[in-house]
Amino acid sequence: MRKERHVWLVGNAGFYNRGCEAIHRATVDLLTKELDSCHFTAWSRDYARDSAQGKQPSVRWQPYHRSDWLWKRLGALSRSRKEH
Repeated sequence: MRKERHVWLVGNAGFYNRGCEAIHRATVDLLTKELDSCHFTAWSRDYARDSAQGKQPSVRWQPYHRSDWLWKRLGALSRSRKEH
């Protein structure tokens, strides 16, 4: 029995940029095929647009803003890895 994986998609510019949309869709498609059982959380600055345009069964959309705790936490993790 394989463990289901949860993948975060973070830092994409948004679906207003067709190249970023293509990268997002291709990443979801490739990882879904390779990992068998996985689901995704896509973080978006333009939640309304991206969640409407980016409907994929395994993707759950979440809004974010640069001031959110997520970015502060990721920044702290990044700094601590550089120090070690």
